[in-house]
Amino acid sequence: MILASGDFTPFVHGSPCRLIGDRAAATHQAVVAIGRAVQKQSFILAFSDNFFLLGIALILALVAGLLLKKPDHVAADGAH
Repeated sequence: MILASGDFTPFVHGSPCRLIGDRAAATHQAVVAIGRAVQKQSFILAFSDNFFLLGIALILALVAGLLLKKPDHVAADGAH
């Protein structure tokens, strides 16, 4: 947003960002921002993968429970 000559206030996602005069510092800041975005996305993907694996494990446990053999007869005198 340019208000007057020499008064330049850039906005990124609603918050003002700092002007960086050094090209190396700007590159470093860009690499850090990309790294944070990649890390956030990797956390989301890891959560999704874990949720999927837990769902598969639950389905396998359900199938295994249904395949269990029912006892023929339980004697009442042998129980405590």
